[in-house]
Amino acid sequence: MRAAYPTIRTRILLGFAVPILLFIGFTAWLQTQLTHVKNDVQTVSEQSVEYALLATQVDKNVVQIQQFLSDVSATRGKDGLDDGFAKAQENYDALTTALDRFEKYFAVAGNADLLKRTQAIKAASKVYFETGQSMAKAYVAGGPESGNKLMSEFDAASDGLQKALVPLVQYVVAQMKQDLGATQIKADDMGKTATLIVLIAVIAALMVAWLVTSSITRPLGRAISAAKLVASGRLDTTINVDDSELGQLLAPLAKMKDTLLEFEASIQEMASQHEAGMSDHVMSVTQLEGAYRSMADSINQLVQSHIAVKM
Repeated sequence: MRAAYPTIRTRILLGFAVPILLFIGFTAWLQTQLTHVKNDVQTVSEQSVEYALLATQVDKNVVQIQQFLSDVSATRGKDGLDDGFAKAQENYDALTTALDRFEKYFAVAGNADLLKRTQAIKAASKVYFETGQSMAKAYVAGGPESGNKLMSEFDAASDGLQKALVPLVQYVVAQMKQDLGATQIKADDMGKTATLIVLIAVIAALMVAWLVTSSITRPLGRAISAAKLVASGRLDTTINVDDSELGQLLAPLAKMKDTLLEFEASIQEMASQHEAGMSDHVMSVTQLEGAYRSMADSINQLVQSHIAVKM
């Protein structure tokens, strides 16, 4: 069974198709990786960064509560400076809302330790706010004599609450940095992998181009060499013929070479016969075609004319 040879057109198309397919595959892979990185960044943005900012806001709310209640205490709410209670309440409500979100966050994350700490902070913040309100009201109602009695209790509640907030803030900030770092590592790995894939694709494309080019130029080079040898009279040249396009191109050359060999053999045979005394021997033209047969007929006529002259 003869092997199937791809046409030159097919080989050239293959040389173009392989790099294109590699590029399409790389684009699809890169799009998938970019989607993963985008999702990771979105997750970090929606969770880690958001909760890190929320922890900072919690710390600010605690400070603002103390600031507004201290202002009311100092001014005793006179001259319209009694809005500190309302502003302190706003910050306390924001603080409570933030701590509620942290409770849900740590519950979903399964972090029992920080969930317990958050619940303790929430309870401590209530005591802190209520103590601060009592102190401020005491200052407003009875002045320093009444308010000073609660000052140390409020300061102690403030210190305790701010210390309790430290692990919470540190955790969410560290978590944000860790998530951002993991995303950065993933992006770096993707970049390295993409570079490697591009390098492999380029090498593969060059190899395919070399193979396709060689599959055309090498047989063509052999065909040109064979044609030159035959043209120079080297009729013993071996010409390999197959079913490829170049093989089909060589088939007529191989046939021409065989015809020339037959022509040469016929001339040598006629010369041998004439030397042996068989002067009426002529060349066989049955295997010859076209111009070769005409040449053989002309030689035979020339020989017959020569014999007739001698006789």
